[in-house]
Amino acid sequence: MAVFGYDESCQERWTISDDEASRRFPRQPERLSFGHLARLANGVLNAESRRLTARWTSAELAGIDVVVLPDPALPHPIDRAGIDALVNFVRNGGGLFLIVSHRNSGPESAASVIAAAFGVRVTGDEVVSSRHGHDHLLSAVTTCAGIQARGPASGVRHIVCHGGVSLECAREPLTAITAPAGHMVFAAVSHGLGRVAVIGSGELFSIPYVGQADNALLYIGTLAWLAGEDPREDESERRRETIRELLGENHYSPRLPPRGMGAGDEKAIPTIDVSAAKRKLLRLYRRGLSPYADIGGFLRHAESSYHELPTDIRHAIADFRNNSNDSGALLVTGLPSDPALPPTPGDPAAAPFRDTYFSEFWLTVVSCGLGDQVGYMQEGGGTFFRNVLPTSENATLLSSESSAAPLDFHTEIAFHPAMPDYLLLYCLRPAPRNDARTLVAGARNMIALVPLGFRPVLFRRAFRTGVDYSFGSQNGQAGNGPLTSVLYGDPFDPLLCLDPDLMVGEDEEASAALAAIKATMASCAAEVSLGTSDLLVIDNRRAVHGRSRFTACYDGQDRWLQRSYAVRDINRYSEELVGDGRVFGTAFAV
Repeated sequence: MAVFGYDESCQERWTISDDEASRRFPRQPERLSFGHLARLANGVLNAESRRLTARWTSAELAGIDVVVLPDPALPHPIDRAGIDALVNFVRNGGGLFLIVSHRNSGPESAASVIAAAFGVRVTGDEVVSSRHGHDHLLSAVTTCAGIQARGPASGVRHIVCHGGVSLECAREPLTAITAPAGHMVFAAVSHGLGRVAVIGSGELFSIPYVGQADNALLYIGTLAWLAGEDPREDESERRRETIRELLGENHYSPRLPPRGMGAGDEKAIPTIDVSAAKRKLLRLYRRGLSPYADIGGFLRHAESSYHELPTDIRHAIADFRNNSNDSGALLVTGLPSDPALPPTPGDPAAAPFRDTYFSEFWLTVVSCGLGDQVGYMQEGGGTFFRNVLPTSENATLLSSESSAAPLDFHTEIAFHPAMPDYLLLYCLRPAPRNDARTLVAGARNMIALVPLGFRPVLFRRAFRTGVDYSFGSQNGQAGNGPLTSVLYGDPFDPLLCLDPDLMVGEDEEASAALAAIKATMASCAAEVSLGTSDLLVIDNRRAVHGRSRFTACYDGQDRWLQRSYAVRDINRYSEELVGDGRVFGTAFAV
């Protein structure tokens, strides 16, 4: 069997959306990717997947078994001759699979015009259901169960739709799938000697939904049926197992980490060099204003100073806040630094006297462009600035105070209901031997390498993370914290909460998925050896971070960073706040 897609780039990217929102706020390429469908057909049906590179004609369609049309923006205009050629192709025994996007389903759309030629009308009515039992909210996810499992849907028990539009048929379809509200989302009809299938939820076959329920089985069964096969139940079970194996072994994504990304490649982290504006930046700092003597005045001055930053710096910070990036981090270099720095303290809680407090100032100024700077009562009594430095007693522990042991990849404070959105690290003094490497692995790059079958599992609330020692967990026990999912938010560009050392899966499937995403971290990691006055911003919901081993001498010249946290909107967590309204006082029962 040969399966053909019309879009000339369908092997890499079968586009299903070209709406205004997608153009103004472009998604990552994987959102628009259907390239995995060709590889899935190859693996299950031994199909030869090719591409139509020109407007279809009777001559071009000769010898083809099935044409797969992911909903256009087609690269060529739809004309009467093209539709007639397609109708003749089906009438003479060919198969057509039209995959409709609910974002492009008006009566004049290519999908509607083509479907109408075979007696199927795309109504444009969106298939939705109430969200979490709240009738006034709508969800784009619908589960279709109780499917009439015959023909193309042989063996299919239920599917999960993301979005979708309703279909109507001029005559009774051979196979139909309806959503709970009665909307038809899939229709299979005969036409002359051939067969046609139309599905009103194109994203049902997109990542990660193709890995859920029986979505992939419906796709494969439909291709086989369109090619003239009438699937048997035992054949469907065999295919179900093959699909499960393929989804577990392959990520089916054209999206890979940026070229050259890997160990020693610091360019993977986007960098802003502000040294050219250093004179102006120096004027913003108010000498004599201490964050430890007058935190209120210090914060107010830093907040007003943010709005006086050069425009290009503010734009870069705002763009990172709004869109993040593939690495999940932003490096700011060339900031003014303290002219006279005391020895590195031996205690992270120490606040040695300094004539200037540039580190605290720049941490606060940049935080203002990201959201609200916050503290946690269990760490330093809620201070906004925490020293990160090596201590001899914790040299080998899983701690920010270690040096002889690496600090493994993790989401910062992953167990907390008010997890910080951003982690900021300012370098006062680099490691003397320049051997301390901060590692960052971006969620977008990691997820692209996770086998497709594990992605729906990672969205389940099937993982339990542990509470850190500093927040009351005496033994730093794994799995003694809240139940959560590893991935959440937009299924096509998800957010991440991952702490492999303290996180466990609730079942065997979850444990395997956790191991799968953990295995991607090192290969996606970018690294940087922070130098004096470097400020690294990590998007805590878009990246995990860690640190390499390094040499500590405990002689006052060791590596010295300061750490600060920010949330995008502090009002979301008002019930967790204490004191002046910027400190979280959440208590944990561990």
